[in-house]
Amino acid sequence: MPENSEKTGKIKDYRDLLVWQKSCQLISKGLKILRAVRKDFVSEAIVRQLVRSLLSIRANIVEGWCGHRGKSFISFLEISRGSAGETEDWFFALCSEGYISEDTYIDISKNCRELMAMLTGLIRALRT
Repeated sequence: MPENSEKTGKIKDYRDLLVWQKSCQLISKGLKILRAVRKDFVSEAIVRQLVRSLLSIRANIVEGWCGHRGKSFISFLEISRGSAGETEDWFFALCSEGYISEDTYIDISKNCRELMAMLTGLIRALRT
């Protein structure tokens, strides 16, 4: 991860954002879980949606940072937060259908909720 935010305390690039870094970790962890899911018609449909929602979290942070400022950036962060919630729900679907364990779901759910809380904090800070 970039060092400039740690040394100067200034955000110079979207990679300096803790929410972007956390989304990278969530994507890696989520994809690792998905690679181990038993493949059938139902799981493949859920996995496709999960990959989209997982990647959308980070993509919206980047799109908002690179292409928009002010209120528009906040809107992209809100979309990212929504994608994190959607991701959590798709993992719940995998758990409820027996594709992943409850322990796996609880762990990934905590990661999703941590990221949602971080996004909420950033959104609140930008609004003030």
